[in-house]
Amino acid sequence: KGHEDNIWSFVFLHDNVHIVSGSQDGTMRKWDCDTGLLVGQPWERKEGRIYALALSPDGKTISCGGDNGCVEMWNTDGGMSEDIWTGHSSWVWALSWSPSGGHLASGSSDGTILIRKAGNGNVEPEVGLIKTQQGGVKSLAYSHSGDRIASGGFNDTICICSSNTG
Repeated sequence: KGHEDNIWSFVFLHDNVHIVSGSQDGTMRKWDCDTGLLVGQPWERKEGRIYALALSPDGKTISCGGDNGCVEMWNTDGGMSEDIWTGHSSWVWALSWSPSGGHLASGSSDGTILIRKAGNGNVEPEVGLIKTQQGGVKSLAYSHSGDRIASGGFNDTICICSSNTG
């Protein structure tokens, strides 16, 4: 126990000892998997609820999406980057890192997907804003080769598109 509201997402850290959970209460918490105990203090977002977490392939960065349409970057010790990536007009419900770690895709309840460069958060100009016909993007997954991305939406469909062209 520790969160004060629903837990929407969590990630296993690469040490295979800790997980980080994200909650509707606006916090992330790091846990010891062996003892079930909280490690340190809760990590608090600047504003809003947390709906999506994704761990970078190198295991150093946790991306966090929530109800303000933004994506934040955190290190695995609870330090938030100063960069806050904007671009969605509604909740960010899904995040997925490319296998190389060079890109991060975010999916929103506004029905869009943004594929961004991991280093600076800039939207890939060749791809732009991907508008799905899903009524909201609830889940995302990159293919193992990184050339495709699949999204699951509110209209009971799966959409698969090129991660290079949209």
